[in-house]
Amino acid sequence: MFAANGNLPSVAYFAIPEDPLHKPNGNLVGFWVENRDEVDRLATLIKEIGGKITSGPQQFPISPTYYAVYFEDPCGNQYEIRHMDQDRQMRLVS
Repeated sequence: MFAANGNLPSVAYFAIPEDPLHKPNGNLVGFWVENRDEVDRLATLIKEIGGKITSGPQQFPISPTYYAVYFEDPCGNQYEIRHMDQDRQMRLVS
């Protein structure tokens, strides 16, 4: 669980609780990071703690600046960690 500073449930939070009856679906939860090095660092950590990398980390054809890793947790939930250079992207489309 990730929560803002303060007391639950009155602060913003995000949680995926473990449930033995849970069946993952096609939803994907995405997280943005500051740079490509952070994508790479987290991809390594994901592998070390039992996550399954399904694609990446790599540059994806979604955009010339879209760098991401896609993975699943041990329960089969799907995630994405990505970096997209917004300044460079704006220069490319203008």
